[in-house]
Amino acid sequence: MIRDRAVPSRRRRPLLLLIVTVVVLYAFLSGPNGLVSIFIRETRRQRLQHEIVNLKKRIEQRERERRWLADPDSARRLARLLFEPETDTVTSAVGQ
Repeated sequence: MIRDRAVPSRRRRPLLLLIVTVVVLYAFLSGPNGLVSIFIRETRRQRLQHEIVNLKKRIEQRERERRWLADPDSARRLARLLFEPETDTVTSAVGQ
């Protein structure tokens, strides 16, 4: 008779363990403060932090370009590069 009572309680243990595990996992994984939400927020934070760093680099690059173009000598050099016709060394030597 003792064996009959022991068998059902042994069958209930895995079921009870499964229920407790599901409840604990649900409590830790779901909801606004669950592990899934925390992971999603951390991933978003890292992505935005990376984007901020990239934008700061672009701003610094634009500032350097602006300062370079504000200098009259560098603006003249750029204008010469962009607007002067290319001269071929062979044709310029023959034309002289």
